[in-house]
Amino acid sequence: MDKLTIDLDKIKILRKTVEQIVSQLANKKEFALDSITKLNEIAKDYRWVHQLNQDGTYSDAFQSGTLTGIIASICILETAKCDVTRIKICCRTSCGFYFYDTTRNRSALW
Repeated sequence: MDKLTIDLDKIKILRKTVEQIVSQLANKKEFALDSITKLNEIAKDYRWVHQLNQDGTYSDAFQSGTLTGIIASICILETAKCDVTRIKICCRTSCGFYFYDTTRNRSALW
């Protein structure tokens, strides 16, 4: 199997895993251990370092990895810093999309 096919398969697994995590967050449930394990396993394919800049800020420097690992790492960072109470699901039952409510009073509907 060529590298692209393997990566596409991992991207499909990553998509399903992130969807499970977002669903758990939107439904105010704890993360399922298997979802966390899968996401962390995929993220292991990506390596980067924080580098200090002259102005005192930092930047991320890419070291090595796969596209799937990069996406998984970003998903981990974004999940860790978001306010999970703002994750909501579309009101239409046939839709199934999630969104992040950025309104001040958290009243947005989609």
